[in-house]
Amino acid sequence: AVAVVEVPRALSGDRSKLFLPRIRNDEATIGAFIFFSLDGLSYNNLGSSGLELAGGSLIETLSADAAWIDDEGVRFKALGPDMLNAQDLTGQDQLWRVGGQIAIIDNEWAFVKKVEALGGDLYRASGIIRGRYSTDRSRHAAGANIFLLGQADLVFFGPEQSIGSSPYFKVQPYNASGAAELSSLSEYSLNVVGDGIIPPKPNGINTPEGSASWVAGVDVDLSWKYRNGSSYVGAGEFPAGQAVSTVDQDGTYTLTLLTTGDSVVQTRTGLTTPEYTVTQAQFTSWFGAEPTEFKARVVNVSSLGLISRSVEKTITRV
Repeated sequence: AVAVVEVPRALSGDRSKLFLPRIRNDEATIGAFIFFSLDGLSYNNLGSSGLELAGGSLIETLSADAAWIDDEGVRFKALGPDMLNAQDLTGQDQLWRVGGQIAIIDNEWAFVKKVEALGGDLYRASGIIRGRYSTDRSRHAAGANIFLLGQADLVFFGPEQSIGSSPYFKVQPYNASGAAELSSLSEYSLNVVGDGIIPPKPNGINTPEGSASWVAGVDVDLSWKYRNGSSYVGAGEFPAGQAVSTVDQDGTYTLTLLTTGDSVVQTRTGLTTPEYTVTQAQFTSWFGAEPTEFKARVVNVSSLGLISRSVEKTITRV
């Protein structure tokens, strides 16, 4: 199992880097050569990876709505010969909370306290601290791969990538007898968003008291939170549960109001605070009348003009 993921800004040193987590097929595999291409035709050898990661394939859905610290966790079917490299950090809360064992599932990075055998090739990853390094607490379907690794396994490959580029990779395992023919290997690619350099997306757009609703005939107060991508200040980049100081906001926000069919109704740019009130007069002007519901979408635009991923919420009239 192989994936290509962007390295979050908290780990990237403000550079656009890529990581290729890999679970080897068998014990005979010594390592793998990593090949890189800009066009999917001509490949350059970037060197060898000796990763021996534990992990496997989820056998059930991991919800985006699960608790931030998911004690129950998720079950998976083990892949490869290296499950003994998975850790049980029970009783080592400080190490767990600083990322002593990392899980990568799709584009989400999480911290895992314990991996336990359930019998046969079934395992459970539990004590999962979700959405680390400013990544999203996302829904992961059964069949998604989970890669388990430690800080020492974070070896990044490839030249720095520009936003919008689509690099290609091939991973060529080798053993004592040689390596597979490069032309026969699967190709891995992704469209680079720039997670290593863009601001983290704002956190949690909502209405007061988290209701995602407003009373008919009343103005709608929207608010969200600023996140900083540094590993040293705020935004959940400290050990989970540790109190940290606040940081100054960088840049501004762009708020977009949309219909539930995703048609853009109004965009407000240059907002200097993480809040905005939609008045009844604006509802009439922009929507024609007060809607029964609408979508609100926010991005952070940094002082360098870099744009975060968006956070979005459907707001309903009650």
